Amino acid sequence: TPAMLSAFLVLSVFSSVVVSQFIAYRSDRGWKRKRILLVSFCGYLVTVLGFSFIRDYYLAVAISVVFGSVTGSINGQAFALAREYADRHLNDQATTFLSTLRAGMALAWVFGPPIAFIIKAEYGFSATFLMSAGMIVVTIAIVFFFLPDGEMKDEKGEEATTANPWYE
Repeated sequence: TPAMLSAFLVLSVFSSVVVSQFIAYRSDRGWKRKRILLVSFCGYLVTVLGFSFIRDYYLAVAISVVFGSVTGSINGQAFALAREYADRHLNDQATTFLSTLRAGMALAWVFGPPIAFIIKAEYGFSATFLMSAGMIVVTIAIVFFFLPDGEMKDEKGEEATTANPWYE
């Protein structure tokens, strides 16, 4: 029903905003951005796999609120890690790097939905989510093997040291 769809969307968005704000607050105080990205993408993988197989409304809401809420931090953490990397290694080309990254994200938003609709039309609903899951697995591998750990800097430009692990 429209009310159930609205409730699903409101709960999903609200939980994602709350959790991503908590994660952003903690990442600014020492949680490692790369680990946050890995956990977030794993939550995204669970969400997508769940949506590909589950047809029960309440279970879908639960998966979206519990696992999907963590995925709301992906973009913010990815751009923050990119900013840290660009500031440290790219100097005068940092703005170009970040603009290119944002343009790539915009292209994904332009071309992603039509591709998803084509896949859904040709192969079905579950196949769309399973293909997304495959892309997420590749993304997790890229993040794990190739992304640098972000180096936090304090106000004076020195590297901040923290004894807190990322999950505290």
